[in-house]
Order: sequence, then C-alpha cells, then structure tokens
Amino acid sequence: MCTYCGDLDNFDRLYALGIYHSAHRDGDLSRHILSLKNDSSYAVPLGLALSLVVRNRYPELMGADTLVPVPIHDDKLDGKGFNQAYQIARQLSIRLGTPVCDCLIQIKNYSQHDSNRSTRFQNVENAFQLDPRASSLVNDRYLLVIDDIMTSGATINECARVLKKNGARKIDGLVLGRTG
Repeated sequence: MCTYCGDLDNFDRLYALGIYHSAHRDGDLSRHILSLKNDSSYAVPLGLALSLVVRNRYPELMGADTLVPVPIHDDKLDGKGFNQAYQIARQLSIRLGTPVCDCLIQIKNYSQHDSNRSTRFQNVENAFQLDPRASSLVNDRYLLVIDDIMTSGATINECARVLKKNGARKIDGLVLGRTG
C-alpha cells in the first residue's frame, strides 16, 4: 500500500498492471484502456496481460475465491452495452479459473469525470449494494475486486466496503491502470 492509498481502508491490498495516463495517451496500456471504454474486444488482450502479471508477479492473487467486477449503473449500461470491469473479470476468469460473481449493483448514478479526490469519495458514498441473492457467495470468501482504472480509489474502496459489510473474509483490488 502506498501512502496515497493509505485511506483506502476496506482492502487488504491493491494491485495494478501499470500506470494510466489519460491526458497524454502515452503507451500501449493507456491507449488500450481508453479503447476498452468503447470496444469490449480490448478486454481480451488486457485480460491476457493482467492474467500473466497475476501468475508471474502477484501469484498470491491466485488464491482468490471469486472475481468481483465494479458495476456500472443500468443507465450507463443501457447506453454503452457492456461493463468494462465485467469484461476484464470474464477474461481473467477464463485464464485463471477463478469464477466471476457479478454481485454488486450500482444504485446511484454518478460521474467522477473532472472531480477532485474528496468529491470522488462523496460521489460514491452509498452508491453500491450487494445483490441479495449473492450473500452466500460473499460471506467468508476471499474476493478480488476488478476495475479498469483507479484514480482516487474511491469507487473500488466503496465496493470493498459493501463486500466487507456483507462478510467477506479478505478483499484485494486489481486494476489495469492506476493514474500516475
């Protein structure tokens, strides 16, 4: 845990494939993540890269019971047609053999675009809930929460808070890119 992430207290650890540069569009990782926003097929190479990093650099993540993608609100899902975090989790599941549990629901529609750190935490407060049908899939489990980008960590931390409140034993986070 870096000092920047010190206030993300709902996780055991957070992991990232690399650094994401939205403004510069530097590097293949940033370009692929940006492309994933509009084209779900980019989840295939990104999921492969993430699975290789897990196997070779972070093998402790292989012990996760379940992959939990960060959800998007139904209004955004209707417009976009897919959830990029779910697509990444699905690709990881194929390669690592860890099941995906799409057990979180985003109940509050919000935007983090151009928000400062404190506003991001306010925006996501009580924005997620556990699907009531999934409580047995969360309780006493080691969960790996999956997302595409982590800027402040507010979204993924709020998801972890809900999972912890519902009995998760251990929660780690895994993202493609962390803003640098």
